[in-house]
Formats: sequence, C-alpha cells, structure tokens
Amino acid sequence: MTKDPEPTAIPTKDISTNDPEPTATPTKDISTNDPEPTAIPTKDISTNDPEPTAIPTKDILTKDPETTATPTIDILTDGGKTGEFVYTSMTDAGDIITNFQVGPDKLVFTKLLDTLNYTGTDALKDEYIRLVSGGTGTILEIDPDGPIGSGVFRPFLLVENVKPEDLNKVNNFLF
Repeated sequence: MTKDPEPTAIPTKDISTNDPEPTATPTKDISTNDPEPTAIPTKDISTNDPEPTAIPTKDILTKDPETTATPTIDILTDGGKTGEFVYTSMTDAGDIITNFQVGPDKLVFTKLLDTLNYTGTDALKDEYIRLVSGGTGTILEIDPDGPIGSGVFRPFLLVENVKPEDLNKVNNFLF
C-alpha cells in the first residue's frame, strides 16, 4: 500500500446556505496516522468453532453450547440454547452476558478459581464471588483472595436481565 502524498479533497456541500453552487471543501481522513495501516485478523465466530477468538475490541460472541470468554470486553450470548459461559482468567473481566437462562445455563469458573488457588466447592458461600444489583441486571464481583486476604471485590461481569437473588444459586455455576 502506498501513501498518497497529499490528502484528496472530498467535495462536501454547505447546507447552511441556499447557495445553488456550493464549493468543495478539502477534508482529510484523520482516523489513522499510520502510513501503512494493517488489517486486524479476525475469525468467523458464526460457526461452531471450538475456540472462538475475539479481536481487541468489544465483540459479540455466539456459540453453542459453550462460549469461552476472551481478555477483551465481550458481549456474550449462547444463541438462546442451554450453554456454558467459561471464564479462565481475571483478564476476562468486563463481559456482558445478554441472555443467561437461570437453571439451564452455567457460569464456569473452575479454571479461573484454580488460578486464584481456590480449593473450595462454593465460591459464593466462601465469599470469593458475590452478586450485586446493578444496571440492567446482576454484577458478578470477584475477590481474588477471598475473605482472609487483603484483596477487595471488583466487578467482573454483568448478567443482563437476571436478578441477584435468581442467579445466587450454586446450580447456576461450576466451580
């Protein structure tokens, strides 16, 4: 790709007047200063690819039956079918789950909790995970060292359209 030495004028119309012969105003594309912009590689996530990959922006991921979160802010949906939302790292924080079904769907924190050296069986009861009402649903917060450490709860994800009392059942989770 070669760089155009001078920006090309794009004719625009001044609609603030009734001038029958508007003059062109030169404009410049300022969306990038990169002389050789490169494409961001993406992966088609509309299929049942076992490893959906997100690009470093906000993504909408749909997969059946398991959706694995990525270290970016994602909008996750299981396509309206029973599914699992799998979290493996604290860097997966910031996601929004749009159609979680209480009971059939599961939030899977097994690998994430392993990275925190959690050895219990109920991270809700053991105060590593708590649920608070916020926005359009429930904010799931994680305290990475539980009640005995100096860490504090931090927002991890939003489950839209689900009340904390409905989500606060161990059968909605895999620890």
